[in-house]
Amino acid sequence: MDQQTNNISSNDFEISGLKLSFDGKEMPTVNSNEFYCLDGGFASHLPTHYKQTVENDPLWSCRALHTNPEAVIETHKDFAVAGADIITTNTYQATAEHLRKHVGRDMIDPIIEPHELLEESVKFARKGAQYAGKMGAKPFIAGAVGPYGACLCDGSEYTGNYLQAGTSADLKIGKDDNEIRDFLRNWHRDRIKRLHLGGVDIHAVETIPGSLEALAILDVLEEFPGSKAWISFQCKDGGKFTAGGESIEDAFCALVRHRSFRFKIIAVGANCVNPLDVCDILKCFNRVNNWNSWPNILNYNKIPYIVYPNAGRSWDGNSKSWISEESKSTYHANEILDNIGTWMKLGANIIGGCCQIGPEITKLIKRKITMEMFGAIQYRQVEDEKPENINPENEWSSVLKRLEKPSESSRKKRKEVEENTER
Repeated sequence: MDQQTNNISSNDFEISGLKLSFDGKEMPTVNSNEFYCLDGGFASHLPTHYKQTVENDPLWSCRALHTNPEAVIETHKDFAVAGADIITTNTYQATAEHLRKHVGRDMIDPIIEPHELLEESVKFARKGAQYAGKMGAKPFIAGAVGPYGACLCDGSEYTGNYLQAGTSADLKIGKDDNEIRDFLRNWHRDRIKRLHLGGVDIHAVETIPGSLEALAILDVLEEFPGSKAWISFQCKDGGKFTAGGESIEDAFCALVRHRSFRFKIIAVGANCVNPLDVCDILKCFNRVNNWNSWPNILNYNKIPYIVYPNAGRSWDGNSKSWISEESKSTYHANEILDNIGTWMKLGANIIGGCCQIGPEITKLIKRKITMEMFGAIQYRQVEDEKPENINPENEWSSVLKRLEKPSESSRKKRKEVEENTER
């Protein structure tokens, strides 16, 4: 955007697929005919520039924000060079409290600096994009908001145990869903606030094991005008359930029922899942992500999807390591690349990689998205034109009928009914 656009202060409006908020800041929206390449596994690629292990670190890759910001910037740059349209901040496992606990002793002011570091993480991501020569509307900067379980450092984000009232009482989170949701609201608030103040274009709410935590985060997003997010779940059992055990359909429906869902969420999906499970995950979403499932929502539009699987391995929270086959192979890359076209046809508009997916695969994902784009758009248009997929409420005749002024006889009849009811 040019300098004149940055001075816009009028009400929200849309231009070229981007939504401009009241303060002139670009906020991405996802058009059904637009596709984006997300970056890959930051922590997996960071060791290329940061010669320290991260997998056994309670801060994961986030320690580098304090100890080696240049390595963070260079890692972001590599993904931007590879063609990523969206760069995610290195804050998945970082909160002010967590940073203070593990690097606070090395800070001049351990009270203030952890908060500032979260804001600076956005600058690091943007610098990486700039160093890659990406200065336009893309790449967008997404502020990584990992789950509470990630900071427990025991793999809880892959089980969702802390969302269960029986076990949560032991963790001192809350004795019921209301208390747990309140606890998670308070826990997530500061990081979301800092990323928002730092200037993220969107919040990347990721690896969420259940809808209860997603709803708590949606509650917090309401406090920040103009903020947007995607919600990405961690899944199990072949992608049919969230990590916490609720069906994908139920998790999606819980989000839609939130009062701010349509105003805050640009996409819903899954991440750090096996690429072979993605198709089933999207099919589960599609069962409830349609106007037939929400007859009481006027002009319901299908929510776009975001998917960024890992390399097909599972995380062992006890050993702090990935298990199963070799970590990096053409075989695992092909499991992603060979299915991207299908994912796009099923509704995915944002596609990238998670753990152990580096810039070399991001480059291939970007190329594959470009190749499959036209076919996916055509397929979606054909599907949308099928009679069972056309929402009659969106037909112009239906709109005219709703706008039609009632006749005099109709008004008299309705008045009589109301009077008889009052008696």
